[in-house]
Amino acid sequence: MTKLSRRFTQVQSPQFARGSVFPTQPSVQQLQEQDKYKAFLRLQMDEKQRLKAEERERQRLEEEKEEKRLSEQRARIQQEFEEEQERKRRKEQEVRVQLIQTSGIDSIGRPGG
Repeated sequence: MTKLSRRFTQVQSPQFARGSVFPTQPSVQQLQEQDKYKAFLRLQMDEKQRLKAEERERQRLEEEKEEKRLSEQRARIQQEFEEEQERKRRKEQEVRVQLIQTSGIDSIGRPGG
């Protein structure tokens, strides 16, 4: 035999005859382990969903709080604006009254007598 032919004759063929070609049914212990693992995964998914729900609620409350703060700020600004407008109106009224009193013109624009 040549070197090459010796190599091919030394290669072993697969040993299918040693065991069953088809997988065996899982044992009771393996089934229990699978069930435990599935339960563990379910718990992890439930926990993740719970944490996401808590985060959404926290975010909603934060946004609600911010909206309330902005609403109060807008109301304060509006109130200050209206008060400033009222002060300007009174000041203009006072200036008109003083002008009328110093010029001798009555309230409807006729010379005083």
